[in-house]
Amino acid sequence: SVFLAGPATFEVVGALNDNGCCAASSEVYEKTHLQPTEGTYVRKVAFSSCNNPPEPSTALWNHVRSGFGAEHWIWLGDNMYADGESMESKRAAYNAARSDPYYSTVGPVGEPKIPVTGVWDDHDFGSNNQGAEYACRDLSQTEFQHHFSLPPSDPRHASQGGARRRGVYGSTLYS
Repeated sequence: SVFLAGPATFEVVGALNDNGCCAASSEVYEKTHLQPTEGTYVRKVAFSSCNNPPEPSTALWNHVRSGFGAEHWIWLGDNMYADGESMESKRAAYNAARSDPYYSTVGPVGEPKIPVTGVWDDHDFGSNNQGAEYACRDLSQTEFQHHFSLPPSDPRHASQGGARRRGVYGSTLYS
């Protein structure tokens, strides 16, 4: 475990894994994504990447929801920006993305929810242009799992133990 010294207190932050990476211990924000349902009839799919708006606005999400009428949203990576090995930073960035006032009201986690899938890229996975050498990939995948609200039955979920799929790729078959 890692201990941080405070004024006359010690707090357990998280346990180090074999690669020296520390799991996040803060709460996962309550707003969750809706997983797509196999066999659903879908006519309109919207997608994007690089979620780092300089000035948050309702324009995009209003268009996705009301103008275009997306029935499914796909994140193509860089779903937030938290380069490095700090899972607390990744969790905070994912929580901030879902708690963004526009994303949480008219974006995919607003009501009614728009089903969401996604993959990661370098900035939400590890650091800029980082790949297989990233030491914290399993913990980073767990943060992805929390952000996208993957059910325990999903092969990418940590509850799969040794059978867990390495990587966040997946598929959904629509009719």
